[in-house]
Amino acid sequence: MDLSRVLLAIFITLCVLQSSSLAIKSKKSYIVYLGGLDQQYEASQIQDSHFEFLGSILGSKERVDEAMIYSYHKQFNGFAALLDDEDAAKIAAHPDVVTVIQNKGRKLHTTRSWDFLKLEKNGVIGASSLWKKARFGENIIIANLDTGGECDDADIVKGFETAIHDGVDVISVSLGGQPADYMDDGLAIASFHAVTKGITVVFSAGNDGPTHGTVTNVSPWVITVGASTIDREFQSLVDLASGLTLKGLSMSKPLPHSGFYPLINAANAKAENATMMNAMLCAQGALDPNKVQGKILVCLRVGNDRVDKGTQAALAGAAGMILCNDKASADEIIADPHVLPATHITYADGLRLYAYLNSTNEPLGYLTHPEAAINIKPAPFMAGFSSRGPNSITPEILKPDITAPGVNIIAAFSEYAKPVLPYNIESGTSMSCPHVAGVVGLLKSLHPDWSPSAIKSAIMTTAYIKDNRGNPMMDETKNVASPFSRGAGYIDPNRAMNPGLVYDLTVNDYLDFLCTRGYNKTMIQKFSDQPYECPENDNILDFNYPSITVHKLNGTVTVTRRLTNVGPPGIYTVAVKSPAGISVNVKPNILAFGKRGEVQKFELKMKADGTSVIKDHVFGELIWSNGKHYHVKSPIVVSVA
Repeated sequence: MDLSRVLLAIFITLCVLQSSSLAIKSKKSYIVYLGGLDQQYEASQIQDSHFEFLGSILGSKERVDEAMIYSYHKQFNGFAALLDDEDAAKIAAHPDVVTVIQNKGRKLHTTRSWDFLKLEKNGVIGASSLWKKARFGENIIIANLDTGGECDDADIVKGFETAIHDGVDVISVSLGGQPADYMDDGLAIASFHAVTKGITVVFSAGNDGPTHGTVTNVSPWVITVGASTIDREFQSLVDLASGLTLKGLSMSKPLPHSGFYPLINAANAKAENATMMNAMLCAQGALDPNKVQGKILVCLRVGNDRVDKGTQAALAGAAGMILCNDKASADEIIADPHVLPATHITYADGLRLYAYLNSTNEPLGYLTHPEAAINIKPAPFMAGFSSRGPNSITPEILKPDITAPGVNIIAAFSEYAKPVLPYNIESGTSMSCPHVAGVVGLLKSLHPDWSPSAIKSAIMTTAYIKDNRGNPMMDETKNVASPFSRGAGYIDPNRAMNPGLVYDLTVNDYLDFLCTRGYNKTMIQKFSDQPYECPENDNILDFNYPSITVHKLNGTVTVTRRLTNVGPPGIYTVAVKSPAGISVNVKPNILAFGKRGEVQKFELKMKADGTSVIKDHVFGELIWSNGKHYHVKSPIVVSVA
């Protein structure tokens, strides 16, 4: 397998200090998007036109030089500038402007912040930085880094333009912000232009779970990735003097000596002027060193950063820390490299620990040295932090699309971080996103003719929805994980290489999708780089997505899909697991493919069958199978009006 041809750009814009676009406090940074490139003009001419355009608004060259941040003129048409509200309003009213987007702060989707890695040639192991200027290496391209803070869309969009211009095949972006309408989202616009050039774009789903509707990066042209566990853990057990042993996870150093240590509930170690809640959370300044000294402190997970809780415990003189999950975090535990001996236990075990603390005047315990354990069951299950659907911008498009390993992942670590480590354990959808990007790179090397949507379909329709016990994947509460958490399921790279059939999409399909969003002809024409007419009677239910979502079903609806054969000739038969209370009828129920590349269409008719009252969303599955090697699965999601 020749990976040298696959260029992979994994990047998060580096904003180590304040971004240049925040330098003038009285102004805000905006992206002025003018549409696609007019091919009759040279890039330098387009760049000059941006300065002329801005000069017509601001009135002087000096003001333009001060305001201009970036000119986007290589792959799409626009610029970023520092503007006051009045000037931004003037630009927004100009007939040539598609949209004016105020820059958003984009956060890295790890559960801890880190810095940046180095870029190396001929390997998908490096990183690059972008802060006013983007640099990329040769033959590979990874720009995967962080900031510890927030980054402007202006910088990220410039990174997209540079990556597209450099000819990458994959762009992986482990960051996100509040979802916005596609024309008000710089990352959605930039990723659209990448996809039109045949580049697959992979985004993190976000770390705001388990609350519903928190998924971000919801554009239908990108792959949106949730995070789940793996079957490896780094265990540090809690041994209590009562004889009870609780499993915890940690990458911390061991306690200095064997034998039991006194335990103390952080609530009982409250500093004089602190609140009880801040003490329980081991927040800064909330602990009394006289009460904590030499003891293992029991802290509650929620609010402040997990590792910071350990820092506060260490500053107060604790010998160690036990971090107990709150109810919302349930069974999701993380192996953090705490600054003191520490471990992290589940909500249920936390209740057992607190019960023990309340049962004796002299609670005692010990933390075992962290050790690796494998073949953990059940695995995978969804991480509690992984952001959930439904899609808040377009409910008819299921997001996230897929889940991948994102909890306790061994990764190269920044030489600038403290402590300095060559590798570390990290968790977040920032960890799962690059897993999918790597699989995309493999698929691209095997199938260079596949479109980004074909690659996405192959990944989604071959995903696992069962864990290593053969049971349905669970979420952090031990309930069955729904498509709003896992998407189509857990990625299976081997099966994705040979999916049999794919749901393919063209650029025109995406433009039709924008038509269903109500964008006018002028806007879509500028967006598309070419003249385009919205089709009559266009229906979002016919958008050829690998998952099927019907939002607010009322009466009977018909959903149309097209399948393209990417395997040998074969006959496929459909099987449907209907959502509860919904009847689903598929016509035709058999599809015969005589050659590679052949396309067949089918329809699903859905209606509420009256057997149950549907209060929220119900879920099902559509499977096309040739009876042997290929099982092409699509999740079905239905809500009722």
